[in-house]
Amino acid sequence: MMLRSAQLFAALVLALALSSVVGAEEADLTSLDRVNRQHMHLNDWLFVRVYDPVARGYNSVVPKWGQRRIGSVIRNLSGPRDIVNSLLQRRWRRSAAHLARLVADSIFGIGGAFEWGGPVFDLHAPPETFSETLGVYGAASGPFLILPVLGETSLRGLVGSAADSALHPLSWAAPGTAASAGARALEGVDALAARMPPRGASSRRWASYLNMRQAASIAPYSERKEIFLANQAWDVER
Repeated sequence: MMLRSAQLFAALVLALALSSVVGAEEADLTSLDRVNRQHMHLNDWLFVRVYDPVARGYNSVVPKWGQRRIGSVIRNLSGPRDIVNSLLQRRWRRSAAHLARLVADSIFGIGGAFEWGGPVFDLHAPPETFSETLGVYGAASGPFLILPVLGETSLRGLVGSAADSALHPLSWAAPGTAASAGARALEGVDALAARMPPRGASSRRWASYLNMRQAASIAPYSERKEIFLANQAWDVER
């Protein structure tokens, strides 16, 4: 309980700090961009040396059917976040769809391992985050950031992550950073493995995957920044 209160308090403090830059002139971010580029190269190195080998091992051990079940459970655990942020954004139908889907998937889908809300009951709604909630109320995105290990985000995204983490069921069941960090690591590995060909796939399919991965890894910093900020703006408007 104390951990959740601290997380929410930190999110509110950061939100107040973020609101102070709304409408302000853009500062010279040359030095920040320089740091971002260094972190980008570090993350690219970590991807090749750590993330990709771990995901390949995971992909070779866990069949695609099992990966889909794990991915479904991970998405189901985001239900409280989606419900609360939809309510904060006053999107009543969307929040009702998230609530109904969470109940359906948790009960009929055995804790979310099988998705019932969408395929069976036609309950569809996009995910919602506190970063998007702040954007709905006019908070600026803030400077673009690339953090070691965590990757691309923004000042508003950091605020949103702090608030959203307090809404994750693992923060209630197992207070502390270890459980949340483990869940996030599993989510990242599972998402990466989901894009890989299955065990026994042909060399052509693996070559296609490697070409796609290489194309993404060589994207210049300016392009990554532009795509991230455009996607963040789109998430608020949709």
